[in-house]
Amino acid sequence: MAKPDKNKLRLSSNLDKLIDELIRDAVLETGYPIDVLGIILEFLECISNDGRISAGTRHSIVLKEDGSLVSWGYDGYKQVSDTPKGSGFVAVAAGHHYSVALKEDGTLVSWGLDANNQVSGTPKGSGFVNVAAGFYCSVALKEDRTLVSWGFDGYKQVSGTPEGSGFVAVSAGQFHTVALKEDGTLVSWGRNYYNHVVSDTPRGSGFVAVSAGRTHSVALKEDGSLVSWGYDGYKRVSGTPEGSGFVAVSAGFFHSVALKEDGILVSWGNDDNRVSATPEGSGFVAVSAGEAHSVALKENGTLISWGYDGDSRVSNTPKIK
Repeated sequence: MAKPDKNKLRLSSNLDKLIDELIRDAVLETGYPIDVLGIILEFLECISNDGRISAGTRHSIVLKEDGSLVSWGYDGYKQVSDTPKGSGFVAVAAGHHYSVALKEDGTLVSWGLDANNQVSGTPKGSGFVNVAAGFYCSVALKEDRTLVSWGFDGYKQVSGTPEGSGFVAVSAGQFHTVALKEDGTLVSWGRNYYNHVVSDTPRGSGFVAVSAGRTHSVALKEDGSLVSWGYDGYKRVSGTPEGSGFVAVSAGFFHSVALKEDGILVSWGNDDNRVSATPEGSGFVAVSAGEAHSVALKENGTLISWGYDGDSRVSNTPKIK
């Protein structure tokens, strides 16, 4: 598996605590020896590290090793120029002309387009461990494993947010959201595009990661295989790669891209250089799919973007190493 340098992993102390709790629960419930659970923890650390890079609709953002942020692409709502300065950030998510970041003290910071209070409605206080940005709404995971959503609620993607605890990951799409529970099951809510993207959410357990796109979603199973559902235009569902060996996945507007354990990338769905221009070779450790472009991080700390280059979202990819 192509794993990031553990010394360079910048997980928040709250997220560390959440993972520790999951490990402890597993020890109590299964009796597995600690060394086996250590291997599980390494895998969780790897798939939890996707907060380092995020491709939005027309801009992208990266979290640097020193905890600072760099944005590039379309700046019509100052989603690039208003990127917070300084360090102390541990995760980031880019939405539709806005971004939201998680700080190491467990607080959230948003900036950019505020048409639906997706910026001004950002929750205050601490205790957050992860965050996801959708089209006009965002959702965050708290250290008590509950979810908090804010922004546009036209399809109840805010008011319909599941209550209770037990969540370990979440992803926001255009007008729907999907969350992963600690028992490995999935929960979706919001707009049920084409009577598929919410109602066709896979049943059963065994899931370890999930990503919501525009009108489809894709999840990673513990056996390293992928499952997609929702609208199948451009074969973004039926074209999902078969087999195992995947360790991360990201759903864009009309395409998806997945990372394999050998560090190579696989894309499918609508092309226009989203798929055919996917970088070859290995050494990748994280990837994020946006509206018409994608960005990936290599183990040597370099970034590579591909796809549609409007607003210089590809050609202006920063050299951060």
